[in-house]
Amino acid sequence: MRFRLNGLRQSTVGHTAIGLWRHPDSQAHRYRELSYWMETARILERGRFDALFVADALGPLDVYQGSVDAAPRDGIQGAHRGPDVTRRSGAPSGSR
Repeated sequence: MRFRLNGLRQSTVGHTAIGLWRHPDSQAHRYRELSYWMETARILERGRFDALFVADALGPLDVYQGSVDAAPRDGIQGAHRGPDVTRRSGAPSGSR
């Protein structure tokens, strides 16, 4: 039996660890740079992962007090780069 390991990232500053982007070592602010995704792919490759899934969102993901305004105002997860991340991906050229 062979296990397949897949990494999951969302193309935003914060995904499941809200606020972790403030850590001094965080590189999450680079999520719009192709080099960030290339580095992420290489790290997963060194860890013997089989794939990296980049989730996207095309609109607000939550409502607070009847409005979607809190998400962009407070830096919570929301719409972002969308499908163009995969269309312009350079991962095939930088990983095995």
